[in-house]
Amino acid sequence: MNTDHVKDMLERLGYRVVFRENLWTECLVVTDGEVWNGRGMDKTGSLRDVVRRMFPSAASISLLSRALAETTSVPLGPASHEAEIVEPQPVQTEDVDLVVPDHAEPVELMDLVPVAAPEPEETVPEISRPESTTLQEENEPEIVMTPAEGLEIVREIAREIEDERGDLALMTTSDQRLHIGAWIFRARAVQEKLLSRPEIEEAVHKIALRLTVLCKQFWPGSVRALQVYTTPTQGLDGLVSRKMARSWSDAAQIIEQEIEMVAAQPGRDEYGWCDSASLVPASPDPGAVLVEAVAKIEILVGPVSMSADERERWTNRTRIVRGVDQLIRAAHLLRWTRKVTTDRHTWGLAMGALRWASRMIGETHNATLRSVLSDGFKPPRPWAEVLGRDPVINERARLQREVMQRTPSSGWPQETLLEWLHMAFQVFTNPQIAKLVSQAREDVLGLTSEDFADADRNTRSRLRRLQAILREQQDVSRIELPPLSASDEAVDVAPRRKIVDPAEALLERVREVTEGKRILFVGNREDELLRERLEKDLRCSVTVRDGGNPKRMRAILSAVTPSAYDFVLMATGFNNHVADATLCRQAKACGIPYVRVSKGRPLATVRALARVLNLDHGHGAVTSLSRRQIARSSRRDLPEPA
Repeated sequence: MNTDHVKDMLERLGYRVVFRENLWTECLVVTDGEVWNGRGMDKTGSLRDVVRRMFPSAASISLLSRALAETTSVPLGPASHEAEIVEPQPVQTEDVDLVVPDHAEPVELMDLVPVAAPEPEETVPEISRPESTTLQEENEPEIVMTPAEGLEIVREIAREIEDERGDLALMTTSDQRLHIGAWIFRARAVQEKLLSRPEIEEAVHKIALRLTVLCKQFWPGSVRALQVYTTPTQGLDGLVSRKMARSWSDAAQIIEQEIEMVAAQPGRDEYGWCDSASLVPASPDPGAVLVEAVAKIEILVGPVSMSADERERWTNRTRIVRGVDQLIRAAHLLRWTRKVTTDRHTWGLAMGALRWASRMIGETHNATLRSVLSDGFKPPRPWAEVLGRDPVINERARLQREVMQRTPSSGWPQETLLEWLHMAFQVFTNPQIAKLVSQAREDVLGLTSEDFADADRNTRSRLRRLQAILREQQDVSRIELPPLSASDEAVDVAPRRKIVDPAEALLERVREVTEGKRILFVGNREDELLRERLEKDLRCSVTVRDGGNPKRMRAILSAVTPSAYDFVLMATGFNNHVADATLCRQAKACGIPYVRVSKGRPLATVRALARVLNLDHGHGAVTSLSRRQIARSSRRDLPEPA
């Protein structure tokens, strides 16, 4: 396809047109105060992209085509199939005689280039894509995604980000970057399929801004895909190793495959950390521990909710270096309460502040802090023990302190002596007890097994061995006892509070609606383990289908009928957007609630169902579905909408 006519026209209008080739081609069109950039696999494609951005309306296309025709004196080629060009009718205005048709749609501008002399040497063969953008076979009508469906998908991604923000806060930095990249790739994939749609571009821009804010809060590191001028391959840089993507759809598939591969690595939990075994015993009061950790951090680096720019102005690097031990202590507290914290977002803000401080003070002073914050760090002992808050150890220390502060003397009442010995047997060895009862030796020797009749066999055996040591007058002067001062410093065991898991509470509300229903789950494979887990959690019948190619997706579409399923779930993270829009269209036509569940993790699925059923902020409130849909998909009466 010849690009000279369009290029010459732009240059006569005062623009400079330059190309750059590096695996793909970029076209830059600049003049005073304007910069337009386009990309494609060759010069034709990149110039087509630029012209589409510069002339988005049918009216501007018509004017450009007229100018080209007058300049070249060659009849125009056929208009694009997307919309018929309507010649603008003159209207009396101050400066311009132009009317933009209400029904006009953007068209392919390069189809308007005069077709004077074809140049076969510039023809570029079509490149096959790994992802199918349609679901039709040969001789079938093309199935496409409408702008309204594309906008719905982008808005659903935005809602998904807010729903999973708490999970994102708990992730390691590498997992955070991968998931942030996956969200923006999926949004940009819709944008590239529906170019020149300002409402979609605005929605994608808002997602990029929101993800940028989360990056500044949690500090996972750079995600290049959030930058305005970046290519899919550049967006993958730093997320996956040595990968190329020719489109944002390709990049979205690559990043989802990377997330699956990383999640399957042994030793990692669902958030990417390797210290799950060290979280037991858990904190009895995680809320208080989080407050303690945040207080230690804010003394040195300011409020955890403070923006990065404000923190840089407020903080003093010398003060952070001097207080690095307090930051390490706060990191220990945060990592201990990771899975039981009651405020995930604040936990993520606190961890983000620690990551910021770690980078602020440099490698020389923060080797230990950076190590504690790293993904693969595992403490040598459980976190509770590292922090001195293991309830078993603390209870033992408390008993030791009480026993040592009340050593028996001669003439003690037998009942008091028996009680003291019962406690001592739990925390001291027989030689240590022999040293502690030196002043009450005769009283202990006078005890019999009948005095311990209610005790177990081990306690009676301990008494006999203790009496043997005392009777033989063994030397116990060198037997060491724990220092009383250390026992005094032991932390008392805090009463364990009943923690209500928000995920469990949400599942109970969702289960009230899904129990006994029939659910179709469309993912990237027929996952039997996922099916069993969803059936157990939701107490319903789940059918899992693989929608990975157009042929299987057509079979799924034909199976979605009003009497077949009560809910249709799509794992949008693993399927292309055209398949998503088509399945959504079919489900809505059948009056079946359609739920996008990202990658189909059980917790994410429950949250998505709660969002569609409007159960995430109220108990039993159902407002986002029509009463007809709810009545059809429920076997019993539901509460009235709130």
